[in-house]
This record gives sequence, C-alpha cells and structure tokens, in this order.
Amino acid sequence: MMLHRISRGSTRLAPVVILALGFVALPCLSRAERSGDWKVERETSDVVEFTMRYEQGSSRHIEGHSMRIRELEGFQSSWLETSTPNVRFALRRDAGSFQFEGRTSNGKGGGDWTFVPDAGFADQMVRRGYERPTEAVQFHLAFMDVGLAFMDELKAQGYQRPSTRELVTMANHGVDLDYLRAMGKLGYRVEDPEVLVKMRDHGVDPDYIAAMIKLGYKDLEADELVYARDHGVDADFIQAFGSQLKGLSLQELVRLRDHGVDAEFAAGFRELGYRDLDPKELVTLRDHGVDPEYARAMGAAGFPNLPWEDLRRARDHGVDADYVRRVRARIKGTITIDDVIEFRDRGLKL
Repeated sequence: MMLHRISRGSTRLAPVVILALGFVALPCLSRAERSGDWKVERETSDVVEFTMRYEQGSSRHIEGHSMRIRELEGFQSSWLETSTPNVRFALRRDAGSFQFEGRTSNGKGGGDWTFVPDAGFADQMVRRGYERPTEAVQFHLAFMDVGLAFMDELKAQGYQRPSTRELVTMANHGVDLDYLRAMGKLGYRVEDPEVLVKMRDHGVDPDYIAAMIKLGYKDLEADELVYARDHGVDADFIQAFGSQLKGLSLQELVRLRDHGVDAEFAAGFRELGYRDLDPKELVTLRDHGVDPEYARAMGAAGFPNLPWEDLRRARDHGVDADYVRRVRARIKGTITIDDVIEFRDRGLKL
C-alpha cells in the first residue's frame, strides 16, 4: 500500500512518502466515497494533534498537524478530559467542510468523517482565472487546505497561475500558505510554482534561507540554494568553522563539504600549529589522506611542524610514522624528510 502523508502548521510530521514532482492522479470518486477516519490527541490545554486519513485504491492519504481546538467548530475541550461518546464537530475550509463523528477518552479521540463540498468554491476559482475544478480536485484542495487565500497570495507575489491539479501538487509537496508567505517575505518570489516545489522538496525552507542570510549569504538564486542544501552546506556547517571560512563563496563551501573537510578536520590542524591553511590546502590534504592524526604521528616520530606540502609528499610516497621510526632506528645522525622519502622510493628494507 502506498501512503501519502501531508503535514502542516508549526509542528510538522515527517513524510513517509514524498510524491514525485508533476501532476497528481486524481481519480473521480463519487461523493459518497469521500469519507475517512480521524484521530485527535491533546498536546496542551488548547492545542491538539489532529489527523485525518482516507484510503483510495491501494493508497492511504494522511493529513496531520497541530492545531488550536477553536479551529474545530463545535469541539469541546472538556471532551478530552472524560469519556465522551457521540461527539460531533466540523472543520470548515474554502473548498468544503469535513463533518466528524466519534468518541473521546483519556485525552484522545477518533471516529469517521464525511466531506461536504462548498457550492460556491468552484465559481470563486473561475473568477480568479482558474479552470473549474472537478469534484475530485475540489475534494483534494479541501483535504490539503488549499484555499482562496493561497491562490490570491500566488497572484500577489507574481507567480504564473498553476492549474487546479498543480495546486494539489504544490500542497502534496508541502508548499502551503505559510511557506509561500514566508518565502515571499525573504524575497523569494520565484514566479514558477515548479521552482518553489523543487526548493521545498530539497529542504530549502525559510529557516534555512534566514540562517544563510544571517551569515552573509544574501540574494542567492533559487538553484544556488538547492545546490548548497543538496551538498550539505548549511548554517551549522559554516558556523562550526568560526571565522576561518569568512568570505568564502558558496562554491568553495560546497567543495569543502564534498571533499570531507569539516570543522573538526580544520581544528585538528590548528591545534598542531597549522593556523594558516586555506580551504584549497585543506582540501588537498584531505584528498591525499593527510589528516591531523597522520600529522601528529609524524611529529611524534621526529618530524614535528613539517610544512603541509611535505606532509602531503610523504603521504604520497607511502611514508608513515612507523616507517620513520624504523629508519631512525637503523640510521644514526641527522635525517631529513627528503631522506626518508628517498629510502621509501628505493625500497630500503628496514
């Protein structure tokens, strides 16, 4: 069974399956089939975790989020304090309302729901330039709370008008009114709804952007943000380096990340006295297998504070601390790193 989970609000539920970018298949179901079940669980005195779900063929669709009790029309907070049979309440959205029946007990509850489409919603969409939604599309817009305010916000931000089915796709991928408005406030009004969906899919959200802006990475294009996010470059990665990465371009940060150079790696070299290594040199050391442990071992074997180029060269020639100790045990007098490398290259047996 394929399961689609949609979450909204301040508390997000981890998606089980994220739908692929593109149109969502919406089979035409009869109005009588527009029903499902619901669950509620108290979080605080006035907030609950509310979940609705329904099955459609081999798929199960779930929508859940934290919400204030007052958003559930007719729901009484006292119902969660005792065992209450036959509770009835409603959730009204632009595209239609959900009518709930069930029971509650010990801070939890559950039961069944049915959907009643709003008779004027389709006309409101047509007035805004959208094609008239089918019954199935209207149900999905209601289920994912895609309302007129969302459509108006798209227009206000200068987006290309999506089809009604593309509105459903946006909601499936977590692009809701809160996300749209927050991105707009940060200056990301990207015109193409598919670009916004891509940003959402790749984890580029308002918190991520705001944190990058705070670190000086302003006015990044949408594809640059996706690129950075995909490569694991975020505020935590940058801040861990302290001032060492100040002024680096996004491409340089990605290169560090891709080559496995993290704050711990850089700090290890600073502790050994290598305080002036630039990002390119750190990448070179990492690529050649020279890490702080190797440098520390070479120092203990008699070659402390070697220039970083000599550390790389020694590593490339197969010289390690154990080999250095064997050379020193065999050959008395002053020995340079060049001597040790030459011995290694000649295959000197020790």
